[in-house]
Formats: sequence, structure tokens, C-alpha cells
Amino acid sequence: MLKNIKKGIATLGVLCILMCGTIYLPVNAADTTTDQGKGDVSYDMEVGGTQEFDVITEDGQEAHVTITEIPSMSRVANGTYRVKYDLTGCWIAGFNVKVSNNSFVSVSSPFHTIRIGYISSPKLTLNSSKMATYSFNYHTGVAASYTGVRATISGTTLNADIL
Repeated sequence: MLKNIKKGIATLGVLCILMCGTIYLPVNAADTTTDQGKGDVSYDMEVGGTQEFDVITEDGQEAHVTITEIPSMSRVANGTYRVKYDLTGCWIAGFNVKVSNNSFVSVSSPFHTIRIGYISSPKLTLNSSKMATYSFNYHTGVAASYTGVRATISGTTLNADIL
């Protein structure tokens, strides 16, 4: 009986590693609430509001990406945006990024929710005026992978992808 339980736990661990413990490539979407292929998720800051994207990673893992403009009185493209990446069945993570003159000026409020496993060493970084990263080690069973969420900006387009 104990041997069967150990086998079951080992099998579950392997499945978790296969589903969530691998490195994913960037994902792609162009319109709100649409299914897209692989590449970057692109948020149009001129449209604003909340834009959601359903994507599939290279490994076939489903993900849901949401970028939300946090209302302010400033001109279009200036303001604070919440970037949220939901890797279905594994984790949800994101952060806020403040934009001025089509550049990142600060990042804040990192967050994550874990469905399977755990996260260690979370780190929010403003890499440059064009890139921000919330990175962490994601652990499933005995395996760990370095992953997270990256935001970049090009003109009035805010892009998000998984590390």
C-alpha cells in the first residue's frame, strides 16, 4: 500500500515537472480577448483600458495575459499599467509599470499566486527605460526553473512575455 502511494506521488511530481517546470518561449497576441500563436503579447496604449490575451506556449501550455491601464488624468500612453501573466494550472504573476513619454519610469507592486509548487527568490527589476522584469525560481516537486514576466515598451505598444 505504502509502495503504491510513493509511486503515485512520484508520478504526480513527474507530471508537474512536465507541465510547469520547463522553460517557455514568449507568447503572442494582438487584439483583446483573442486566441493567438507564439510571440509577444502586445497592448495598444492608445486603445487603453483592459486588454486580455489567451495564448499557447511552445509546449502547448495555456496562458492568459491581462494588461490593465490604471486610470489617471494624464495624456494617452502616460500612466500606470498592471501586467498580469496567468500560466494556467501553475502560477499567476505580474507587476505595475509606470510609463511617461513612451518610457518606463518605475515598477511596483509585484504579485504572484501559486497553484502547484512554490516560488523562491522573487525579484522586480526596472532593467532599462524600455524593459522591466519580475523574475523568480518556480519549484515543482524536485525540479526548479528560472522564469517570470517581462514587459517591454516600443512607442505606444506595451509588450508582455514569459521569461
